[in-house]
Amino acid sequence: MFPDQDSNQPARTALVRQQEASMLNVRLVTTSLAMLVVLMAAAAAEPVKDQAPVVQSSAEARPIRVILPAPWETTQSQGEPVKSSK
Repeated sequence: MFPDQDSNQPARTALVRQQEASMLNVRLVTTSLAMLVVLMAAAAAEPVKDQAPVVQSSAEARPIRVILPAPWETTQSQGEPVKSSK
């Protein structure tokens, strides 16, 4: 066919590999710079100052617990007294 093309094939392959390696280097440098900028921005950010805790009323401080009967237990009628947990 064309003997000139066959003789240039190793040179073309080397050029393509060199371009791929340079693009990999560009991506690596870009990613590294981006990470460096992010880390420096995080380090330079003002830390959150300790805030005084918000005072809560006693009703808000304790979670409300509702104890539901198991499906196999009979339900209590509303007129029956409930034992206090205190």
